[in-house]
Amino acid sequence: MLKFNEPMSKHCSLRSGGATSEFFQPTNIDELSEFLKNNKKPVLLVGLGSNLLVRDSGFKGVTIHTKNLKELSISKNLIESVQAPPWLNFLDLLSRNLNMELNF
Repeated sequence: MLKFNEPMSKHCSLRSGGATSEFFQPTNIDELSEFLKNNKKPVLLVGLGSNLLVRDSGFKGVTIHTKNLKELSISKNLIESVQAPPWLNFLDLLSRNLNMELNF
């Protein structure tokens, strides 16, 4: 979904920041790929929005919010992820797939 003049304060843990010219939130990797093929504007990739500061004047380009891209898999001892997963999801994946006992 593409939005225009989206306040970044809605997407940052600090709840501050100006608007981005365009805000795109893909639902899967194919949608992201198709969007990027046709995009000619500067890009700002945003994950969960933690530790993110956006200046009051905002961002003049397209912000891509990758929060919904949660694909994470292990094959041939290689961990692949569309974005950095939340830490507990990552540990759970290791525990289930690598027969590791994790204590924390």
